[in-house]
Amino acid sequence: MVASPMFGEGQKVTAVGNPAIPAEMIPLSLDPEGTKPGPVVRPGVTLSVLDGDLQPTGWVYSVRTDDGVKGWISEKRLRLKF
Repeated sequence: MVASPMFGEGQKVTAVGNPAIPAEMIPLSLDPEGTKPGPVVRPGVTLSVLDGDLQPTGWVYSVRTDDGVKGWISEKRLRLKF
């Protein structure tokens, strides 16, 4: 069974870092498949969801930072921004 996406277009989310390495930057990819490395963002940065895509590994989202950095990130690296 396919899980529904956790996030929708226009939602504000936060990038979740590696708890073992809190300062580690979070890589985004330039494609939904995750094959083209893209920019990196700080853990805790606010992102806007632009789109979602279901991949074999689960949902990934096209996101944009407030200063215009764009990329794709796995659903498990995101949390809803309150």
